[in-house]
Amino acid sequence: MANFIKTSKATSKSVLITVVAIVVIICVTAGFIAYLYTPSTDTEDANSQTPSQTFSPTATPTAKETPTNSPIVTAPPLDEKISIQTVQYDQNKKVVTIYAQSLTETSALDSIIIKDASENTVATLGICSISPNTTGNILAVGTLYSIQSTANSQSLITGSAYTATLTTVTGSSFVSPVFIYSEEQIVALFSP
Repeated sequence: MANFIKTSKATSKSVLITVVAIVVIICVTAGFIAYLYTPSTDTEDANSQTPSQTFSPTATPTAKETPTNSPIVTAPPLDEKISIQTVQYDQNKKVVTIYAQSLTETSALDSIIIKDASENTVATLGICSISPNTTGNILAVGTLYSIQSTANSQSLITGSAYTATLTTVTGSSFVSPVFIYSEEQIVALFSP
């Protein structure tokens, strides 16, 4: 009986030591993980224009330091996406009209490029007007715009297929559905 009591006291002490060791390991691990996810406040970075680099399990959103060293979460910029609905050419006015809509972010337009079926550039046109009116050829998200430019129809061959490409100031380009030039009108062929 005395032998049993000595054994149980020894066992309870070893169990207690094991439990304490496991709790200490969990606390140290939790502290290390919290340290990894805490933004840096180094004095070297305080006067720097670039944000401090900290470990993050995801690429977005990113943390950026302000002059007061309080982190602000900012979303990354979205890719520009513009949907071109159709293209029209007014033979009498010599005006190319593209109906387009910005889908993801505000986009500033640069030019219109007309290409033939072999993807050879036929004409590069500046933007003359956008309706509804915008400042600086900027398309707001969700609005359908009429984008016009003057064109020389002598470079277009009747019955030939063409595409119109809208380019933005950031270098993105968006291609229209194929259209066939006719002296009466342009017939738009919508690709699947």
